[in-house]
Amino acid sequence: MQLLNCNQVGHSFAGKLLFQNVTFGVFEDDKIGLVGPNGVGKTTLLKILLKNIMPDKGDVTWNRGLNISYLEQSPQFNEGDTIDSVMTEGFLPSDLAHSSVYEWISKAGLDAFELSKPAAELSGGWKKKLALARAFSREPHILILDEPTNHLDIESIIWLEEILQRVTFATIIVTHDRLFLQRVSKKIFDLDPRNPNYLWVFDGFYDQYLEAKQVYIQGELAREKSLKNTLRREAEWLARGAQARQTKQKARILNADVLQDQVRHLSQVNQKKEVQIEFSGTEKRAKQLLKVQGISKSYDPSKGFLFKDLDIVLTSKSRIGLLGNNGVGKTSLIKILIGLEEPTQGQILRPDWDFKINYFEQDRNQIDLNQSIIKNICPEGDFVHFNGQPLHVRSYLEKFLFFGDRLDQAASLLSGGERARLRIAQIMLHPADLLILDEPTNDLDLETLEVLEEALADYSGAVLLVSHDRFFMDSVCDQIISFPFGPKTQEAPKLEFFSGYFQWEKWWRESKTKQGKSKSNSANSNSSESVLLTTTSPLASVNKSQKKMSYKEQKELDTIESEILGLEGELHILQNEGASLPEDYNKMAQLQSLIEKRYERWAELEKKKKSITS
Repeated sequence: MQLLNCNQVGHSFAGKLLFQNVTFGVFEDDKIGLVGPNGVGKTTLLKILLKNIMPDKGDVTWNRGLNISYLEQSPQFNEGDTIDSVMTEGFLPSDLAHSSVYEWISKAGLDAFELSKPAAELSGGWKKKLALARAFSREPHILILDEPTNHLDIESIIWLEEILQRVTFATIIVTHDRLFLQRVSKKIFDLDPRNPNYLWVFDGFYDQYLEAKQVYIQGELAREKSLKNTLRREAEWLARGAQARQTKQKARILNADVLQDQVRHLSQVNQKKEVQIEFSGTEKRAKQLLKVQGISKSYDPSKGFLFKDLDIVLTSKSRIGLLGNNGVGKTSLIKILIGLEEPTQGQILRPDWDFKINYFEQDRNQIDLNQSIIKNICPEGDFVHFNGQPLHVRSYLEKFLFFGDRLDQAASLLSGGERARLRIAQIMLHPADLLILDEPTNDLDLETLEVLEEALADYSGAVLLVSHDRFFMDSVCDQIISFPFGPKTQEAPKLEFFSGYFQWEKWWRESKTKQGKSKSNSANSNSSESVLLTTTSPLASVNKSQKKMSYKEQKELDTIESEILGLEGELHILQNEGASLPEDYNKMAQLQSLIEKRYERWAELEKKKKSITS
């Protein structure tokens, strides 16, 4: 059933057109990921769906009684709000739904606090979990989440993923976390001026969307090239003179004008404005940059250590990621490496030459919000030195998509993604041996993240990264240092080392499973039946009759080959005819995915048949 309808919606902001002719529906079981470059109006579109703002054109229609919950990027609470008052706002004690409030307080781990604790005193991560718990407890028909993973630590992100994979209501999620997007979305809304009518609705997972989008973009580039060639031939014919024009049909002359408009439009939408990122190393080529020997850190001996006896060797090509929940000591380690703090124990061996470090701070506090964009880069004069050459500051800032009069605006007016780009622009002007990045991915759009990944791969110095963007960390780092997870103890925490994020996640899930089994065995140690259940393979309870192929399975096996041939034929026709619309590429991607799934099912049925006959 359709819950919400968006019809021919268009909107502008500060004289700039954000989008127009946007049309789509939201249905009961939709799991939607809303993606698009920074500045295209994703948050504005969400607010239009919520009816918080009215569109310039078009309309949004809700089903009668529709209940929508909304999580904004940075949740705000009123003065005097407590955990309890935030969660119970709008409920009466007699409300049946009131019980779900305390269920979600427990699920979010908020029961670790006194419920009378002021919301303002919570950390950024706990504020986000409080806002999430409130949104879930309202039992909405549609849940809208705007950057829900910002400020959450790794365990909280995985917790949120698992919840969203189970919920039965519709969800619309804006996120730059690609792994999160892959795991919680089954439909992609791509808001991009390059799309016809701005919005492309792709029915499939994020990785399938990426493939289809690439096919579409290449098709549009090929169409632009073909139209340019046609327009060139037409222009050459018209340039032959009046005699040629007299014999030319009037319709053909008009068609040349139409062609010119089409080429101009395609050139505009196909022009990819991409951030240019290039980090410079120093000329030093020492094999060892920094050696950490047995360092430990404690702010209060009575509370134990954040970490102990840590050894690290940083070389010019080190790519190390720090992984752990909020507050476990990642930033403390960074400050020790930079020299802002001293370790409680151990030592750091630094080079005897002028060792340079660039530091991207999580709060980007090196940006002067009262100064203009241009003054943040070049406080005096009109030129910066980049790669050893003078470059006009305005030309330099164009690399980061800052143009024209905007350069004179105060940095306080910038969005989160724009502030991140500005901080990168500052850092790029200073060659360094070590680049430390503390949550650099917050607020950056997907295209900029890909550029940043490539820039870090090409960088000649060492990289130390803290990020909750798992995909980014796995792409950049070849070594992960994992801080302890779980409750703090007086014992010295043991740091684990991994070759990549997904190796860590596999280890983490296995550890959680072992802990769960250990608790279960402990709780049921007096029950012989429970012990039997935990030591018996689940396959042992399957009797022979259940192993037989059912009539339905046999019929499916008999027809699946012809079904696959039909799907492949349909795909072949589409490929040969040449796709021209987003819907064509969408269909091709869907067919390819369906063919792969049917092949997997065929193999599964054949395997089952062979196991029975043998």
